[in-house]
Amino acid sequence: INEIVKLDRSTLGNYLEFLKFSYLVVEVLKFAGIKERMKAKKKFLVIDQGLRNAVLKDYEVREDNVGFILENVVGINLFLFCKRENMRLHYWRVDDEVDFVISDEEVIPVEVKYKKRIRKNDKSKLKNFIRKFKKDKAFLIKKDFYGRERVGRSLLYFIPAEVFLLSL
Repeated sequence: INEIVKLDRSTLGNYLEFLKFSYLVVEVLKFAGIKERMKAKKKFLVIDQGLRNAVLKDYEVREDNVGFILENVVGINLFLFCKRENMRLHYWRVDDEVDFVISDEEVIPVEVKYKKRIRKNDKSKLKNFIRKFKKDKAFLIKKDFYGRERVGRSLLYFIPAEVFLLSL
């Protein structure tokens, strides 16, 4: 964020706190132990996409930013779902990154890729998470088409973005 807005680090921290308390942004913490979670970078989601566009002076939906916009929209909807269901929302990053991890008694990773063709690399992040944490299922939100793929004894579900959002 600081690379874009070019503010003093403490000033930026204060602004982010104000935005969080105003419910204009949501902070997503890393899926990790408490100590690592507190030290790790935070992920921020913008409640109002128009506010994000105004701050960045980026008003066009282009091929290069539509994935980011959809990730933010999915993230906000997952955040609201988790609040309603008394669950937690995280992200995961070690060598790979998984966009979102829903956790309560069950842990479910969710990756957002707004493209028709999903490459092997796009699936590998979720597969690594499934293997590392021995999870039953994961979701890859994509542009279109349903599907599923077996990963050992687990299932990786492919779900169109519109259907996933409507199901929350």
